[in-house]
Order: sequence, then C-alpha cells, then structure tokens
Amino acid sequence: MDTVIDPQRLMQLATALGLSISADQETALGIYARFLATEGMAAGGIGPHELDRLYDRHIADSLAFLACIDETTRTVADVGSGIGLPGIPIAIVCPGMSVTLIDRSQGRCDLARRAVRMARLGNVDVRQVDVSAVTDRFDTVIFRASLPLDAALGVLPDLLARGGEAIFGLSRRSEPPDMGDIAGRVSADWSIELVEALTGVLDSPAWLLRISPT
Repeated sequence: MDTVIDPQRLMQLATALGLSISADQETALGIYARFLATEGMAAGGIGPHELDRLYDRHIADSLAFLACIDETTRTVADVGSGIGLPGIPIAIVCPGMSVTLIDRSQGRCDLARRAVRMARLGNVDVRQVDVSAVTDRFDTVIFRASLPLDAALGVLPDLLARGGEAIFGLSRRSEPPDMGDIAGRVSADWSIELVEALTGVLDSPAWLLRISPT
C-alpha cells in the first residue's frame, strides 16, 4: 500500500490549524506513516483494517490536538502514547515543542524510539514508565485512547505545570458527545470545554475535551 501523504490533504489540514508544514516535515510525516503501515501494524500498534484510513484516523487525527494547544506551549506529555500517537506527528510539525512519550510497554517504547530515529526527531523523549512515577511537569498533557477520563483526571495534578492544561480525545463521530454525562464525572476542581476540531477536513469531526484546573 502507498502510504505517502497526499500533499493537498496535508495543506488543507495545515491551513485549518494555522500551520506551515515544510517539505522536510512532510517527508517525516510520510516516513512515520510508512512505519505505522509496516512495523507498527505488524506489532499491533494499529489494526490491519485501519490502513485505508491511516492518514485520517492516525496522522491527521493526531494533529487535531493542535487545535487546542496554545502556541506558547513548550512541553507536551503524551500519556499512553503506544508507538507514538499522537506525540510523534505533533513533534514533527512543532519542532519548537519538547514532546515526551510515556508508556509502560517496553515493546511499544522500543518501536516509538525506532520511529523517532527514522523521522530524525530531536525534540522527542520516550519514557518507559508508569505515568504515576513521572515527576516532571508539562505545559500540556494529552490523552488519546489511553486512559478513561476518571483515571486521566486522577494523574493530572502531578503532571501539569502551573497554568497548564490537558487535552482528552473523546470521539470521532458526526454528533457531539453528551456533555451532561461528561460534566457529571468531572469535579469542581476542573474546568472543561468541548472542542470540535477539523470539521470538513477529517471524515468526521474530532471531539476533544480541554481540561484545566479551576
């Protein structure tokens, strides 16, 4: 399968996010997409039925998190990153950000490190560790299909820097998630905001939850 990213679709995504993606960054995204389609799929990092939607459901879906990340952000933690989603695509297009990939699995971390080397990224740190053992604090903490919302809220106080916020991936569907149900699971210690990202760019909107301490 040809996993080279369509430049026109990438330009559309970049325009929607207010990004300028260089030729080198486009090449790096293509390298990572091919890694996902080969070694990543073979290791179970993505499913075999996801190849036809690899760009939309993994590369572009990862970059959708940038709709919530402030341009002043310097440090990002990707909790439960697996083989680098969404952290590696974000690191590719945002070289000024320091991105830390956190996962408990040695196998997944080894694959993520290989992907980092292949894409020649100098702004990514891969850590094989349980998130509860992380002592650093970050401007932005990201959760994409890694922890349930309750568990994510439980670890955030020890991860967020002063003034920091978290972004929680909710779903990819046409209709918005039930915010009443979500609000009922969030204590008054947290402020939440539902964000609809990349409507008309992805095959369905990415629904994200921006979380910050009150």
